[in-house]
Amino acid sequence: MKIRLEQTGSWDIVAIEGAMLMTKLSHTPPIFGVLGEKQGARVALDLSRTEAMDSGPLSILVALKKQVQKNAGELVVVAPSEEIRVLFGIVGFDSRIPVFDTRADFASHVARTRSR
Repeated sequence: MKIRLEQTGSWDIVAIEGAMLMTKLSHTPPIFGVLGEKQGARVALDLSRTEAMDSGPLSILVALKKQVQKNAGELVVVAPSEEIRVLFGIVGFDSRIPVFDTRADFASHVARTRSR
């Protein structure tokens, strides 16, 4: 699994490439802690290149969401595969976090929120 950090406007984009599985993830990636503690952080998880995810890392994402919200920030998910979307639906994650189908949908959201 590779994690890359990008920025678009006021958004930190965490692009995750490869499989996000409990067997490959022995601890919370440090970047999640840094972004979770940042006051007013706007974090987008780009899952367009994430091949698979199981319930272990999902609990890390739920914790990140709580930490970001606690610090008056925002967390969204961008471009998850159909398999990951199904997992989100099963555990109700998609009802707690905005999910954008594509990077273009996310870019439209960024443009709309910038103009407010």
